[in-house]
Amino acid sequence: MAEQPTRPESHLCWPKAPRGHWLTIIWDEVHGRFEPVELRIAATKDKTVTAQLLREIPFGTIVEEERKKQKELTKRALDRHPRIVGPIRDDALRPFGNDLEVVADVYRDAHLRGLSTTRAVADALNVSMSTAKKKVIAARKAGHLAPARPGKAGER
Repeated sequence: MAEQPTRPESHLCWPKAPRGHWLTIIWDEVHGRFEPVELRIAATKDKTVTAQLLREIPFGTIVEEERKKQKELTKRALDRHPRIVGPIRDDALRPFGNDLEVVADVYRDAHLRGLSTTRAVADALNVSMSTAKKKVIAARKAGHLAPARPGKAGER
């Protein structure tokens, strides 16, 4: 039996430790973006999980804070990641050469993390926003990215 891939998890204590409950949020890709798909609550010392507790948990605020943390971690990782630099190759069949696969990977990763997709491509390839937009269009035409929804980042 094939093992199912692990999904990202967020662990936190609410309200703040040491007297709170441990929350675990399980994330998974939904329509091209990571969304919370499961919530686990573990009671701490002599506490129970009650309906009142469930009403009091500011789930929307917690999810928003977790997304901000992920964006910051991704931004720091991109800052540490070496930039892809060098001249653009003249390839008549593929105007941007093999880096269209890289464009698609960077684009999808940024979209899943809720970052600006075009900015992520521009930063990763060390190019202008205009060039990044052209590379995304070329990646779509070459089949590395599916068509976008009008006015929205991502893929259909």
